[in-house]
Amino acid sequence: MYGYIHIMPIGENVKHVTAAIKEPSYLPINKIYLIHSPDNSEFPLKQIAVDLKKDLEKIGHTVILRELSATGAFEMHPILDEITKIERKEHGDDPNPLNDIVVNVTGGTNIMAVASMWAAGSLKLDSYYILREDKNPGLKSYLVPIATPKYNRFSVSANNPDHQQILDVLSKQTFDWEGIPETSKEPVEVNQSIKNSDWNAKETRKGVATLKDLKEIIETKYKVSKQTTRNRLDQMEADGLVSIKHNVPKHSVKGGVEYPRHEYFIDQKEPLVSITAMGKSALLGYKPTK
Repeated sequence: MYGYIHIMPIGENVKHVTAAIKEPSYLPINKIYLIHSPDNSEFPLKQIAVDLKKDLEKIGHTVILRELSATGAFEMHPILDEITKIERKEHGDDPNPLNDIVVNVTGGTNIMAVASMWAAGSLKLDSYYILREDKNPGLKSYLVPIATPKYNRFSVSANNPDHQQILDVLSKQTFDWEGIPETSKEPVEVNQSIKNSDWNAKETRKGVATLKDLKEIIETKYKVSKQTTRNRLDQMEADGLVSIKHNVPKHSVKGGVEYPRHEYFIDQKEPLVSITAMGKSALLGYKPTK
């Protein structure tokens, strides 16, 4: 049976769901996916989703729950991943799928709304917003179609095997930083460049590598020239799959052995490559050749 598949991120308030299923714009409804968070100390968010599922099933709807992690509603990539998984499950590898999936961007956190619109645009899906009836009484329709841009360049780039190969390698890299010591027996000079950065504390970042290291790994593993990899990365950055910034933290020791001086700064010459949330989503279902 033909019908629309609705993807609806939800939070504590689910009135936008019950309002959406009454709107004629995207009827009949074939299936509803509810993306929700687990219960927490403030709200029983999972239970709200379970109860809503039961209510919707009583009136004949097919409902599937997709639960995020405890922090998933406040991060871009978990919502992007869930919507991408749903689209691939429903459309598979069909090069010309029906335009039957719509995304309700009304509910949940602000990040859920932003990520939902991003996903709709990158996957070429329609989206909509539900107005509050108590704030807008007497309207003929409370559904507002959202003209989400269809990010064709992202879609092509995300499914490019050469780009996915780079993303796969980058996703497995980690970048370690020792941090800046709070106290030291030896003189320490902290450059303003690193004071203004996000590299003050000790940490390990996943999916991050220097451009030099990344090019060398790909050349060794896949026999792809460093220049070709750089050209591909430039395109991938333009398409939102990676971020390339001169943001490598460095620590050097100057002076003699007897009187060392420690310097902490950002290397303005060395680019750092990081996989983005969209880049992570592009790897869903990817199987490396070796």
